[in-house]
Amino acid sequence: MKRILILNSADRGHHPRYARWILESALVRDAEVILAGPVELLEHGELKAIARRFQSHPVEVPAQQETALSKPPSTDALIRREFAVWKVWRDTYDRVNNAAPVDLAIIPFADDCLNAIALKGSPFRKTPWMSITLRQMFHFKRVGVSAPRPRLAAVRGWLFRRALHNPCLAGLFTIDPTLDEYANRYLREGERKRLIFLPDPAVDHALPPAVTARESLGIPKDAKVVLAYGSLAERKGIRALIECASDAQCPLNVYVLLAGEPTPEIAAFLAGEAASALQRQNRLKIVDGYVSDSEEATLLAAADCMWIVYRGFYQMSGAQVLAARHGIPCLVSNAGVTGYLTNKLQLGLIVDPDDRKAILAALQQISRDAGLLAAKGQMAMRAFSRHSVADFQNSIGSIIESTGCDHSPAPPPALPEDAHERRA
Repeated sequence: MKRILILNSADRGHHPRYARWILESALVRDAEVILAGPVELLEHGELKAIARRFQSHPVEVPAQQETALSKPPSTDALIRREFAVWKVWRDTYDRVNNAAPVDLAIIPFADDCLNAIALKGSPFRKTPWMSITLRQMFHFKRVGVSAPRPRLAAVRGWLFRRALHNPCLAGLFTIDPTLDEYANRYLREGERKRLIFLPDPAVDHALPPAVTARESLGIPKDAKVVLAYGSLAERKGIRALIECASDAQCPLNVYVLLAGEPTPEIAAFLAGEAASALQRQNRLKIVDGYVSDSEEATLLAAADCMWIVYRGFYQMSGAQVLAARHGIPCLVSNAGVTGYLTNKLQLGLIVDPDDRKAILAALQQISRDAGLLAAKGQMAMRAFSRHSVADFQNSIGSIIESTGCDHSPAPPPALPEDAHERRA
């Protein structure tokens, strides 16, 4: 029986669901599994139902620094955190491996320490490891994604390629199709082989009738419902959505449905006059806290459109995938991967998150154009046809099954003076 160590650093966003889906995959289900992470993750609602499938190993992981969009963490702070997380994973591995040998280590979120791995090597010594990267941005300019150029983009690209040369790396997955495009154009054969596209998955629900879902939520049956789902934070554009929906020019049939855990700032805003006025008009419903699978299905059934007009966020959105899998179009920001995919594949409506007039115009269009929404929803469903949990688990399982450690890797990549990195 394989002994697998899964190391996950947080309890928000992709973290709990990715851990759950990996734990539920067939080849992991048949292994002895140790899940290491913060107590909040180990006790998360996503994992409670399958707690018998893993041994909990609580660890303290340095928290991701949360800052204002206008003041992102310094490069120095990001580097320090990566090396701190690397050390936590090394110490955790040593403790678990000393008790009994670990056959495979899995990091569902590589970006916490991938640059540190590139420079220091694997924290798992000679044990094979695999991981998923969600937040690379160094390649955006080369493939046409609109986003600010990241600091030290050339160096980040070099570090990413260097990590791919780690001798015990069994596979590095990316959920970003634009990074897959970049890899096809610019990575060397050995590097390309180790980077594997993993369609970002979403649960496939059997949705109740829209009328039933809306009745259970107290939503008028003839409303045009805009759903904002997930962590309700400032960067998710919640303030702009509420304020535009409250505008006198916004049609009265536009209804806002918020579901998830609000940050303190957004919770305070939702207690203010703009949100209160919408609630008095029966045009705002707030589902506060963790959302179960059955509740998620109800939210999706009630929605006409998913809100993804995020500010300062440029990666794949799990909410967009979830919506697309159920034929729901999205209202998205004009930047980042979501804007790139929506524009390329005509999956929804695109606006500048800082342009309130554009957002209001989009809400007016949602209010009156049901045919457009239905057409874009069907296109989104076709575009994300591979993004199932089963495909995710099969891809993860294929690497677990073929795990091996190659101690004769190709030489690491040259420094960032490579021509294509200079132009990146």
